[in-house]
Amino acid sequence: MNEEQAEYLTIAFGAVLFTACVRWAQSTQPDPAPFLANAVQVLQVPRGLD
Repeated sequence: MNEEQAEYLTIAFGAVLFTACVRWAQSTQPDPAPFLANAVQVLQVPRGLD
């Protein structure tokens, strides 16, 4: 993965984590872990870029 691709992955990671935190804050669940786990699962580095 080159530097430009890593920058996009970093931005995507931040966006999904922010969304997970917002969804957790709007819920009644005391633990943010399920929200964060679901968010991180959607981020995968495509093969050939790692």
